Amino acid sequence: MSLRRLDAVAAMCAFAAALGCSGTTGDPCRLLDGGARLCGPTAVELPVLGGGNSPVLNATLDGKSVELLVDTGAQATVVSSSLLGVDDETWTPTSSLCFGDLCVQGERVFGWDTPFSSPDGPHGLVGMETLRHFVLELDRGQSVRLSHTEPACRGERRPITFSEPGTPLVDISIDGLVLSGITIDTGAEFTVLDDSTVARLDDYVTTQSVEADVCTIEGCTPGGARTSTVHELCVADICQSEVAVKYPVFDAVGNSFLARQRVAFDFPRSEIVFCD
Repeated sequence: MSLRRLDAVAAMCAFAAALGCSGTTGDPCRLLDGGARLCGPTAVELPVLGGGNSPVLNATLDGKSVELLVDTGAQATVVSSSLLGVDDETWTPTSSLCFGDLCVQGERVFGWDTPFSSPDGPHGLVGMETLRHFVLELDRGQSVRLSHTEPACRGERRPITFSEPGTPLVDISIDGLVLSGITIDTGAEFTVLDDSTVARLDDYVTTQSVEADVCTIEGCTPGGARTSTVHELCVADICQSEVAVKYPVFDAVGNSFLARQRVAFDFPRSEIVFCD
């Protein structure tokens, strides 16, 4: 799926108050593809909640405080239907989804009560229908920066492509085994592997593995997976050693690789940046 670049409009957001823009007076609003608007400052940087690698942020949805997982492996932005006050599994228009003072106006979300999108928290996840508007930077599981200009960091840029649902894809290698068009999934704690991929790797991956839970948005199955490590995982030509993996799931690069360094996703330019 080809993503179009954000189109800036010269006019200021004359109806910012009616739309719920929370940026300071004079902040421009930008027209996004699909008819939504992006209002507020050029960039915001927010701390990651909790002590894990998964990027969960405080956000505000139509004036309600919510905790949302930044999930590049998901197409839609999903929020608890009970919290939204709508029927389960329905698309819902919103007036304002804000990360700090940076707000997307007129974005739709998918209302769905699941173990990962409940009224008691976590309240949901931010998928690519929203994230594609931004340059997304992750700093070692500590903070997330969202902007609509250039990444703040400088480093090695590599191309990414997009699946039909809009999730980012990249070529990887595991112990020399080359895999093309693999999902980059910031919502996954582990880098995850399909059974067929594990079968093509050396036996050490399975012989040293330990039992683990397998979790999807619909819940966790105790003992449904195994965790292990691989000697070398390369995303494009950027490599790390002894990377934790979980299987059998599907092939995706998760936070056991991503959270080891500062990395940026320049979605408008279809690039991943491995920061210095």
